[in-house]
Amino acid sequence: MRFAGAGLELGGSAILFAAIGYAIDAQMGNTTLVATALGSVLGFTAGMYRFIRLAMRANRQPGKPPSPQDGPTESDKRV
Repeated sequence: MRFAGAGLELGGSAILFAAIGYAIDAQMGNTTLVATALGSVLGFTAGMYRFIRLAMRANRQPGKPPSPQDGPTESDKRV
């Protein structure tokens, strides 16, 4: 349930940044929509960054059994 809104946040950030870029293009009179393309790429990058951080934080929650990729545990360090 935690990841239900993550996809909407990813898409929403890309659309929001693209809209800001479109407004900049319209204000400057650009016909190639460079700011729109740049805004959508930046929005997608920002959304993907937040999505990956959310997934990594969910992967590190206490109570989850460790996997071999997690590295040594506290009990391994005491030896």
